[in-house]
Amino acid sequence: FHDKEGNITGFQGRALGESKIRYITIKLGEDIPGMFGIDKLNLDEKIYVFEGPIDSMFIKNSVGVASSALESAAKHLDKSKIVLVFDNEPRNKEIVKLMEHAIDNHFNVIVWPEMIDEKDVNDMVLQGFDIEDLHDIMEKNTYVNLRAKMEFVNWKKV
Repeated sequence: FHDKEGNITGFQGRALGESKIRYITIKLGEDIPGMFGIDKLNLDEKIYVFEGPIDSMFIKNSVGVASSALESAAKHLDKSKIVLVFDNEPRNKEIVKLMEHAIDNHFNVIVWPEMIDEKDVNDMVLQGFDIEDLHDIMEKNTYVNLRAKMEFVNWKKV
């Protein structure tokens, strides 16, 4: 993880085998934004905010916050420019709750279409999705306010 000037602000490791702890993230300061990729952003364009840093590496102008607390990105980025990209887990109560909260707080969110079975962008790429097609799917499924609420109600399974 780097800051906007390229200085190291933290790092993350992931267990590759069976482990109770899948990820460990170390931030090198309390007030440092924990966003992977912030050093490469164009702040004048739309910014995609992902849970995972790996997901953010596939999509132009995006960050990974290394948690499911995607709304935290608004502390450091212009809320009107960000699109929250939660993992596609309609049966995960925590994700559903966080996504509903984001919609209620007027964030732009992606509500994955029913045809997408994969959990996240990394899995979609591993299954053969073309990056351009994936970006198109994301663009067409970005919603805010009442439309987001309607799409969300149809998406969630809990």
